Amino acid sequence: MDFFKVLPIEGGSPPPERKRLINELVQLDGRISVQYLKDNGEINMFMRIPPEQDIERIRSALNQDKCRLIMETDIPTITDDNIHAFAVSGVQHLAIDLNQSNQLKKVFDFAESMAVILNIEGIRNQEKQRRKLKEAAMGLDKWQSKAWYYSKIGAKATIDFWFDEKSRVKSLADALYERSQKKVHLPPMTARKLSDKSLFVKAQMIILIQTDRPDWIHGKLAAWLFNMQGENELKAIRVNEFAGITDGIIREDLPCLCLYQMELDKFLLLPDQEFGNTNQKIRVPKALLKDDITFARSKSGALLSMIRGENEEAKDSLSTPLMVVGKQGSGKSTLFVNLALEFFGVRAMTREEWEKIARSVFLFDVADGAMVLESLKHVPDWLRDRVVILNHANMKRIVPLGGMI
Repeated sequence: MDFFKVLPIEGGSPPPERKRLINELVQLDGRISVQYLKDNGEINMFMRIPPEQDIERIRSALNQDKCRLIMETDIPTITDDNIHAFAVSGVQHLAIDLNQSNQLKKVFDFAESMAVILNIEGIRNQEKQRRKLKEAAMGLDKWQSKAWYYSKIGAKATIDFWFDEKSRVKSLADALYERSQKKVHLPPMTARKLSDKSLFVKAQMIILIQTDRPDWIHGKLAAWLFNMQGENELKAIRVNEFAGITDGIIREDLPCLCLYQMELDKFLLLPDQEFGNTNQKIRVPKALLKDDITFARSKSGALLSMIRGENEEAKDSLSTPLMVVGKQGSGKSTLFVNLALEFFGVRAMTREEWEKIARSVFLFDVADGAMVLESLKHVPDWLRDRVVILNHANMKRIVPLGGMI
């Protein structure tokens, strides 16, 4: 498969509805892979396109959506031992939330290095797929329920044929048949999904994340999917075997979604001039804590940092009062997080080294608690016993201030 990078066309504003690529994908004969990679805070969109696909049609669709394709020879990957994968599962005939805007950007807040893979395969017989989804919506996706449903229709047809209209047997059969026919009322968004105008694709969404806290990431993904699931039941399923995930192949052992045009629009995010700047507040991985103290990112994407002071005098100078002023997203919280982590000594490799360089740190977060949670992410498990969190908003676990004085 050829590998391409998707870039915005510079100059001018994108059209209000960027739907041309989606229209091409739902008419796809074969497969294609859309991949988003976040590395060191920068997000890029890529596509794996098999040689049998008409690349010019895809290129033309992207051009109308104010994007362009360029061949990529150096294929980017996430290379780390601490990679965890999650697949998105859901009920195929039910619709996700169609009323809210695209939520894909939010998933990139979870980690500094990650990838979102959407492997797509076209469905040749759209009518057969629509009928299959409608049967599932009526509860006829199991052979037992389908056999019972059609046997009632057959029995009524037989009675209609052999018995007169005024027959008591026919009247009784009609009454029983009407009673057994429960009209299925579809939820509004699912009804739109199953309409005759909808076109479907088979899609497999997999999220690769570099993290040392997979349980925390799993919970964040579950909350993100719950927020966008609408009438569906979206879940994040852990994946242990990574083979073929980034190759653009739909794996039969992993869950798949059946998406129609409007749903696909919620999972695809075409780049624009501000595409890579999804995180207002930069989240710095532990790898960056080994050198200088990072506190912000410039408009070009470069990390801004201050020199780490190794001697006691340098550390004491930071104990004097300090006021940091800046607009939202300029890096104020990130600076304090990194200063707290530096004083606490999270870069220590062993307990003995930590005892030599660490100092006590008090971190107050009077806003939403995000600064405390971000700091806790970078504290290794073997130092968690040295961290105490006092949450006065938690009324189930009251902090007795009187006993602390």
